[in-house]
Amino acid sequence: MSGTPRLALRYVPRALARGGRRTVVTLLCIAVGVAAVVALQVAALSVGDALTTNVRAANGGDIAVSTNAAPLSSGDLGIFDQLAARGVVSRWTAVSRVHATAGTSGGRLVPFDAAVVDTSTYPVGGQPTFVTPAGGNVQDLLRRPGDVLVSAVLADELGAHAGSTLTVDGVGGTGLRATVRGVLAQVSLEHAAVMDVRRADAVALTSAPPQYVSVYANLSGDPAPTAALLRQAFPQAGITTVAEAVASAQQQVHDFHTFALVAGLVALLVAGVGIQNAMQSSLASRVSEVAMLKALGNPPLVVGGLFALEAAAIGAAGGTVGAGLGIGVSSAVTAAVVRATGLAATSHIDAGVVLEGIGLGLGATVLFSLIPISGAVAVRPIGLLRGDLLPARRSVPRHLGLLLVVVALFTLLAASVTGDLQASVLLVTGGVAACGVLALVFAGAVGALARVRRPARTTTALLITAVAVVAVAAAAPQAPALVPLGVLALAVWVTVALGPQRWRLWLLMAGRSLDRRRARSAVTIVALFAGALSAGLTMTMASALHGQITDAIASSGSTNLVAVAAEPSRDALLRSAARLPGVERSQATVIAPGRAAAIDGTPVAAAPAPAATDDPGEGRLRALNGLTGFRLGSGELPPSVRVTDGRPLGPGDAGTTNVLVDQSLGGPPASLHPGSTVTLADATTGNRVTVTVAGMYRRAGLRSQLTSRYSPRVLGDETAARRLSGGGGETVLSMTIAPAQLDAGSVALQRAVPGALVANVNDLTVVVRTVLDNLLLVLGVVTAMVVLAGIAVVANSVTLALIERAREVALLKSVGFGPGHVLSVVVLEHALAGLLASAAGVVSIAAALAVLSRQVLQTPIAFSIGISAALVGASLLVTAVTAWLAARSGAWVRPIAALRNA
Repeated sequence: MSGTPRLALRYVPRALARGGRRTVVTLLCIAVGVAAVVALQVAALSVGDALTTNVRAANGGDIAVSTNAAPLSSGDLGIFDQLAARGVVSRWTAVSRVHATAGTSGGRLVPFDAAVVDTSTYPVGGQPTFVTPAGGNVQDLLRRPGDVLVSAVLADELGAHAGSTLTVDGVGGTGLRATVRGVLAQVSLEHAAVMDVRRADAVALTSAPPQYVSVYANLSGDPAPTAALLRQAFPQAGITTVAEAVASAQQQVHDFHTFALVAGLVALLVAGVGIQNAMQSSLASRVSEVAMLKALGNPPLVVGGLFALEAAAIGAAGGTVGAGLGIGVSSAVTAAVVRATGLAATSHIDAGVVLEGIGLGLGATVLFSLIPISGAVAVRPIGLLRGDLLPARRSVPRHLGLLLVVVALFTLLAASVTGDLQASVLLVTGGVAACGVLALVFAGAVGALARVRRPARTTTALLITAVAVVAVAAAAPQAPALVPLGVLALAVWVTVALGPQRWRLWLLMAGRSLDRRRARSAVTIVALFAGALSAGLTMTMASALHGQITDAIASSGSTNLVAVAAEPSRDALLRSAARLPGVERSQATVIAPGRAAAIDGTPVAAAPAPAATDDPGEGRLRALNGLTGFRLGSGELPPSVRVTDGRPLGPGDAGTTNVLVDQSLGGPPASLHPGSTVTLADATTGNRVTVTVAGMYRRAGLRSQLTSRYSPRVLGDETAARRLSGGGGETVLSMTIAPAQLDAGSVALQRAVPGALVANVNDLTVVVRTVLDNLLLVLGVVTAMVVLAGIAVVANSVTLALIERAREVALLKSVGFGPGHVLSVVVLEHALAGLLASAAGVVSIAAALAVLSRQVLQTPIAFSIGISAALVGASLLVTAVTAWLAARSGAWVRPIAALRNA
């Protein structure tokens, strides 16, 4: 064996053994970053398996026709009989829909859609995936009257399970005493609360003719021509073939997988700061070893190779630990996703992911170690013997070049994991650029902190302090996010200008220590900032959204209860509703189902076919789904809508066919605008009414979504709705009830009018809260990993600082400073860094919330002063405790030992 490999085999194991605590801390940084990647990848694979397994059954057959917005009538189904007669369709079944509610044991009504199925023909695409019983069969489970199946989401909302009994009510029905025989897994990431009911039991839920919302068929040939034919026949429907369902599932898997990898790589980038600091700390403690190696004639390439092998060994070990930790954490992530979506997903451990995690830890450790290794081997042995770790004069171009190499290599490493080079380039370069800008800002703040001086006159100090206090107090109501920064600056100023001598001395020492290592201090603060930002943003959004939902329930003046009844039950519903306590407002509207037959005189069947990328189950004309009629002549106008184009409706529109339509219809293929005409047709009666668009609108608020669930989105006068429905139609009663009486009033109204369907806004908020809680749990796991990486960075920073300041520590202790004084300075130094990072994080959270509110969520998310204060306090505590734990051994060392090691 040649000399160099023999040297590596002897040197690297011994170096690892001597590393002790530094090796452990480095391994922790690697493990945290790798664990984030592996955990989220395992969860993504598990979700992917659930979404892409049994796709044909999830689609319902070779082809699925879904038209939730504009249901089909029995006459519309004739086309499938024709296709079957021609041998194109080998088997088909139609599923109708009934809006229904069921009560929970807690006295709450849960609204959902009941899918009425014919068990003699359903399902045609294969048995669906069951949560319970495993391997269930629809025909076996829906054999007796009252037998039903529920989706996992609905089972969670109802608190039901196999064997539970429920009372299910629909519009115009007598009520169904149902027994849950099985729980169905979700087939996508969409939230679907559905109950499968036997066709023979549908009469107990509604007296209305069937409204078919889905048709599933198996084909004997190429599905493309049949899909084109059905899109032409049903332009408002969504037509999905198995190939398109597979593509949709794969896209959902890709999106979730990309999110998981991006989140994991962010944690790994933060951990990379700790890896770099740890290697620099290790090299700083082994100056004599580096000098000896170079003095014995080993060239820089060999010395650097030894350290790279050492880093690779630590990285492989850290990657192994991180992969194991990630597999354990993945169960929690997968469980959160399963609970939020209802998917039948189980943790899928893939050997490739484990090996990829180990390789990622090895590669990332070597990459982030290149800069400290390069700095260590770039100086002469005589310089190393003097104790200088880095060259006296750094080559800026060389340093930047090496940084670019590290960024490029890490980008390639990320691309090898994600399989997307473009996304990896954007992620890594964008992350590095953002970190670079933040590092410059924090470096400037550290420099300013070190240069704060006490004024010559106390009166001047008092005057400046008074002005600063007034400025912070004045800014607090208008810009609360700036308060932590202002308070931090004010505290530093008061300590320096007016504080006791000891406090001032410690603060100045801490500021100068940060300033002497400004670059490293800035990078450490950036890592802490990332943890503070992710944790604070997650907590703020969770609190804000929960608060908004609660406020929506508590506020008055908006619809919070809706009751739907057919004509025979209309009068009983209105009388019973008038007797409910706490009623503040009520409005009855007439709804007529239907769909668009022509737009501006052009038959809809001749309009461009919906794109295959449209939402499953919805065509692009889904908002033309009938007519909601108001008593415009009595001044009852559409509530909770905002007109975006044209004009609103008023009493002058009574008796006319003027309408408001949803603003989504302004684009193709409808391309509606004020003045457009739409011919609506009732599929059951054949009646037609041509309406004129007076304006375009958008709905506002959670409660308007409750109303729109049961009411068509074309709004006009009740005379037009009655003409379309042939004098029949259903009545939707929208009410505002005092929050204290809301749930009790809903149950009382449902019992008083069994033939009505009653729902309130609490039913929607429970669903939203459940989904939000589980999604935030996933984000919380990711955030925890980023925070752990930040803690490891602080520990590394403290260890490195004490090694490099051994002479300073020895000098302080020799002039009377005790271990407690040294610890105080170190803790204060990193507490300032934590305060600065968290204060900057609070400002960034406020900015991020503003962007998310306007661009993504379309709803204002309030900034939380309480959470911000808790975040700042937690950051201070975590950094101070971490610094104290990491600095104890260095602070208690004897001066002679410190000088000897220095």
